[in-house]
Amino acid sequence: MPALPCFDDACTGWYSTNNGGTWSTTVPTYDQDGPAQTVLTRCNCDANPQVSSPTNTVTTAPGTCPPCPVLTAQAPPQWW
Repeated sequence: MPALPCFDDACTGWYSTNNGGTWSTTVPTYDQDGPAQTVLTRCNCDANPQVSSPTNTVTTAPGTCPPCPVLTAQAPPQWW
């Protein structure tokens, strides 16, 4: 999961993985093997942490990537 881009340098991105029970500035680790995880995000003002943006929610969708196709032809040479 990429870091949250806050709207200016005077704010810090915060994340919660337990429905707002606790918040952290550490970006949660994405687990490809699951289960799905809901992450709340917000930006807090550095000068006054009681001031924050509205909370946004994203839910991960872990799964298996499809297999890569078998290449049957050689790529043409690159001439730079």
